[in-house]
Amino acid sequence: RLKRFASGLVVDHHRGVGRLFERLRALGHERIGFFTWRYPVEATWSLRRFGAYVEQITEAGLPLRETDIINAGPRQALSIEASYERVLAQTREGVTAWICAADHQAYDLIKWLEARGLKVPEDVSIASFDGLARPAGGPLLSTVQIPFHQIGVTGGRRLVDLVHKRFDAPQHILLDCSLREGATLGPRPA
Repeated sequence: RLKRFASGLVVDHHRGVGRLFERLRALGHERIGFFTWRYPVEATWSLRRFGAYVEQITEAGLPLRETDIINAGPRQALSIEASYERVLAQTREGVTAWICAADHQAYDLIKWLEARGLKVPEDVSIASFDGLARPAGGPLLSTVQIPFHQIGVTGGRRLVDLVHKRFDAPQHILLDCSLREGATLGPRPA
């Protein structure tokens, strides 16, 4: 029962990435890359966000360029440093915005790019997913805010319902998330 409970409460990754994509497109971005890290364990949340990215690119009629997708494919396993170098190379080749699978990845990427002379968002826009607090000295990230409080409240209610056997069949509860505007998105560079 608890396994069914835990797996039935999820954030709407597709809607969240869709909001990031819509915002970037409204700013004129047409070549938007996807960036994530390779983890020693399976990061299904990263795959869900990548799937949403592919859906958005396809729906917009934009080309899906494998070179603009970093660490999301099964054949790709770049180190962090090699991943950053690839982002830099693809940015120089025309990627004007990156969607990162998680905020911690985005903050580290911004720091790395800025140490190499690129300005965010003047030279490249960075968007992400999670809504975590910014690190000291970091910019306020434009990100999808996961409703952590709502997850806790909904999960608690669901657990009480299971204890009282109010629901026998598993439920799939999809929680919405919102876009938190920050200082890391700007118009497409000329």
